[in-house]
Amino acid sequence: MHCLVIASWFPNSANPLNGIFFQEQARALKEAGITIGLVTPYLRSIRESGPWLAWHPVKQSVHGYPVYAFEGRNWFPRPRGLITPWFRHRILKRLIRDYIDDHGRPDIVHAHSAVYLEGLAEILSELSLPYVITEHCSVFITGNRNARERQQANAVFQGAKKVISVGKGLKAQLEKDYPVISGKSLLIPNIVNQGFFDQPLLETESETFRFICVGFLRKIKGQEDLIRAFWQAFSHNPSVCLDLVGDGLERARLERLVAELGLTNQVTFHGLLGQSQVMTLLQQSDAFVLASHNETFGVAIVEAFASGLPVVATRTLGASELVNASNGYLSAPQNPDDLSVAMKKMVASIDRFDSYQLRNDCYQQFSEYRVTQQLIHLYQQVIDNQ
Repeated sequence: MHCLVIASWFPNSANPLNGIFFQEQARALKEAGITIGLVTPYLRSIRESGPWLAWHPVKQSVHGYPVYAFEGRNWFPRPRGLITPWFRHRILKRLIRDYIDDHGRPDIVHAHSAVYLEGLAEILSELSLPYVITEHCSVFITGNRNARERQQANAVFQGAKKVISVGKGLKAQLEKDYPVISGKSLLIPNIVNQGFFDQPLLETESETFRFICVGFLRKIKGQEDLIRAFWQAFSHNPSVCLDLVGDGLERARLERLVAELGLTNQVTFHGLLGQSQVMTLLQQSDAFVLASHNETFGVAIVEAFASGLPVVATRTLGASELVNASNGYLSAPQNPDDLSVAMKKMVASIDRFDSYQLRNDCYQQFSEYRVTQQLIHLYQQVIDNQ
């Protein structure tokens, strides 16, 4: 079976974790025996590092499968839905045709997120290629879509043979807002890299209790709420620390906030780390915490479970499906007071959580084997019905 993956965004030199779950799923499918190629029309933000004047396709190999990307910037982010979509449509069409010229026609296309895939249905219809699409993006929850963008997403969903959501809440919202997916909507979660399950679970001997948070430093990720909650709960308890992993536009402001609150000896900014480094830090931690304002799934949460950690998270759609009394605590979003109570509760009750049970429960739902088998079965159904 030959599957072409189309990713709305993808890791690059400036942002190596951007869309890492697309890359990991493609790798897992390849290791399961599927012939995989990947195309991404992603354009760098003008805020990202990288070549300024480049405007050309790039062919590379990632985990042994071919990736066709485009080296260029989104020079026209405003007005939304006008100039940039025209460029992305042309880029996407060219990359798909280049891939087919080099590697032959795929049996099926698996697209990820309708957000940046302008004209996908039209392009694949011209090529007589069936496709399924997985939706991940929180804008379908927040409603931050103008009329043109909603129309474009509707066309992508309408042309798909199946529309996959990564979470129950997102699935329900899409079914409500896009009636065209009726009868072809289903739920398949993101995968957890097998490496998280393979890491040995260590008994921490330190007297310090370590919370860890992994995520881009953006307002929507709620790190300011987290820092304020940590200050309320533990500013007078130096034996509790917080590790913040990730980078972003909010970092300088958050570092100033930590200094103003007198937490520099308890809160550490690690910056952007590679996956193996993140695994090591998780291994050395006692609990994971996430203060996002919105999450459609929560990849970082399930990676924490795979590492044997209980979780404190805000009650977003994604986190509410993952976190329960057996594996952690939920708190109200954008409410540092409530989050501080949940974090103190975690420290006080940490001994009631079984790391091995947390890992095993996670494996049963989100392992590479379980998710890839669901996808392969779905691909075969779509191909057989052509």
